[in-house]
Amino acid sequence: MRYAQYAKALINTGEVFGNPFSKPVGHKLEIIPLVNPGRLKLGDWFEFKVLYDGEPAKRVKVQARSLFSFTGESFDVSTDNNGKARVRVLHYYGPWMVKAAMKLPPSKEFKDKCQELSYTATITFAVP
Repeated sequence: MRYAQYAKALINTGEVFGNPFSKPVGHKLEIIPLVNPGRLKLGDWFEFKVLYDGEPAKRVKVQARSLFSFTGESFDVSTDNNGKARVRVLHYYGPWMVKAAMKLPPSKEFKDKCQELSYTATITFAVP
């Protein structure tokens, strides 16, 4: 298996205006927030898009959870045909993590080197 992980930490400083996190940075698998998480409140929906090679990643499994959750509960969703998904910010302020994972057959480049390509992307952010 060939495995690659990509991670981003979203940090707001000062007043929260707009969404400076909406631009892709170019990771192979990437989570793009469609709303600035610094503006979220409990009960709000956190909307995001998952990209694979810069294109919407369809039907990708995504897991979101509060890092303050003592039970380890998570919200499991899948992206739609446009690579979009959303989770509801319930129960906890503080740090959250969203994780997307994909497994694919090997590309021509890796056909003789592995049987599977596995990608994981995470973003962490704080709900004020």
